Amino acid sequence: MRNQPNNSSRLSKVLIDTDALRHNLAIIKDRLTPGKEIIAIVKANAYGHGASLVAQTIEKDVDAFAVAQPAEGIELREVGIAKPILVLCAPEASWSHIYADFDLSAVVGDPSQLKFLPQGIRVHLKADTGMNRLGFRLEQVDQMLAAIAARPDLDYRGLMTHLANADHPDHPSLKSQSELFGAISAKFPPQLQRHIASSAAILGSTSYHYDCLRLGLILYGYPPQGMPNPGFRPVKRWLSHISQVRPVKAGEAVSYGWTWTAPSDGWLGIIPVGYADGYPRSVSNKAVVDLSDGPAHQVGRVTMDYIIIWTPRRELHSGEEVILLGGPNTSADRLADWAGTINYEILCLSGTIGRGNTPFSPESN
Repeated sequence: MRNQPNNSSRLSKVLIDTDALRHNLAIIKDRLTPGKEIIAIVKANAYGHGASLVAQTIEKDVDAFAVAQPAEGIELREVGIAKPILVLCAPEASWSHIYADFDLSAVVGDPSQLKFLPQGIRVHLKADTGMNRLGFRLEQVDQMLAAIAARPDLDYRGLMTHLANADHPDHPSLKSQSELFGAISAKFPPQLQRHIASSAAILGSTSYHYDCLRLGLILYGYPPQGMPNPGFRPVKRWLSHISQVRPVKAGEAVSYGWTWTAPSDGWLGIIPVGYADGYPRSVSNKAVVDLSDGPAHQVGRVTMDYIIIWTPRRELHSGEEVILLGGPNTSADRLADWAGTINYEILCLSGTIGRGNTPFSPESN
């Protein structure tokens, strides 16, 4: 556990509920997927939750981690993470030595990529079954098998693919992709661990679970929007405070472009957070924040460094705490609906690291 860093200059802070993180992992392991190996996805700074903190919290309860870029894997090694780490991006010759230098696993989706990988490293092979992004196609199987035969010095561990429509369990592509993966899989050694299921597929059907499960969004407390929640708890809260209060009269306009006009007398609270911190400009005049006694409307355009809230029910107070994300009215799902996006994006961007926000757990052992 980590205590809050002593940083009085912080204008907002991100709190990580490590108990909720463990709770979500327990649901997945004990109720959804008993006996399967777990690959925890901690790319994009663990979806905005702090990769180092998340990995250190759950390392003993998972089998491996996955990141998007080699730098993310290096970060985990530097804080002492010892479990296998898959780097999901396509390998490049210019930095392929990093796999050996930091004991990282490569995800290979083209036969040519095997040629420049350092000997002895772990490799997961990626097939393209319809995503049309990364991976080798069915017609490239013979080329991939020949490339593997030419590099017996590599440690081949897995065979994987990625589903394009897993958040729509009835979509016909799930069946076609799964069948194609089965056809490809039959041509490779049986000892390779098969994995196809990310969060949506884990919730959708056990037929996609195979040997390993790639836990992303559900680890952090949210199912993909529209899918059932079997009891996951949000892990992240983003807090700020009111830095200035001002009364507003009925008919007065607020912020750039005067896109909102007060319908009655009330109070405005100025909060030192804006789109540079990951609060979406697209929620302007739609969102709410949580105060200690209920919600308050966000009004006017979201600006780079500030948002403004309004309430007619009571006077606001300078220094008053505000929950931007993770309160009773401010889930990532609701913010995503207001912003016209998905909860993944809200979690990744909210409380942007580098503007004074360092994810931490306020609990102590």
